[in-house]
Amino acid sequence: MRQTSPKSKSNRPDPGKTGDQQAAIVRNERGQFVPGVSGNPAGRREGSRNRATLALQALLDGEGERVVRKAVEMALQGNETALRLVLERLLPVAKDRPISLDLPQLAKASDVAEAVRRAVEAVAAGAVTPAEAEIVLKLLEALRAALVNREGDLEIERFDRILGRP
Repeated sequence: MRQTSPKSKSNRPDPGKTGDQQAAIVRNERGQFVPGVSGNPAGRREGSRNRATLALQALLDGEGERVVRKAVEMALQGNETALRLVLERLLPVAKDRPISLDLPQLAKASDVAEAVRRAVEAVAAGAVTPAEAEIVLKLLEALRAALVNREGDLEIERFDRILGRP
């Protein structure tokens, strides 16, 4: 990375910018932008692509199929790097997978405790991973909170009817 001196072009006033715009661009003593301040406050244009990516894409245009075929061929001949590359592209790491848990009917907030117990047992048995169970437990907690609120609302409605309130 090239360091710029204080008299480098990057510190010279930009003729296309007004004094206020130039003052807004704050740099430290090394000529670097101060954290939180950039020379382009609007940021990179949406949809713009990296120059290296564009150059690589231009090289591969029309040759992509041949490159993939060659990588598969090398993988089949025992090239471990090519094999790993092909497998990573054909079978990416699964981030989520459907899981099946035997949970009770969840009609009341008190039913959630049994569901939590079963989820923990599934982790202990190796049927689901701890990370998967953590997601299920968060869902169960959200459901429990919603059921508690609903049960509270039903109690209030019941008292309102007893007291004759609309």
